[in-house]
Amino acid sequence: MMPKNDRSLQAKETALLALAQFIDHAQAAVFLLNRRYRPYYKWAQRALEDLPLLGRTVGPLLRGLAGEQEDKTGDIEAVSALLIGELARQGLSGGRADFLLPHAREIQAGIRDPDLRDLHLMAE
Repeated sequence: MMPKNDRSLQAKETALLALAQFIDHAQAAVFLLNRRYRPYYKWAQRALEDLPLLGRTVGPLLRGLAGEQEDKTGDIEAVSALLIGELARQGLSGGRADFLLPHAREIQAGIRDPDLRDLHLMAE
């Protein structure tokens, strides 16, 4: 049985990894929505904030998520809502869900290439 302190540390590590994945994928989504190549990760955050679509709003939110604030839920939800709004504006998703996964499924269903369409949504 794992000691309580080890479980707490493991939970924190898991949460940090999930947050890092969210930041990475949200950043990638903004570049894709702008139809721009995402540069090397060291320069991506700076380049993100110069993008015309969502860059000035999502960029600071993602930077804030990497900070010390305790509750990050509000910023995660704000980023998700901004991404969903842009997906709708570009006609990529017409769904009303406030969770990103249903929008990903809708976008995936519209992919013409069967090999790409059939990839698992979480595949990288």
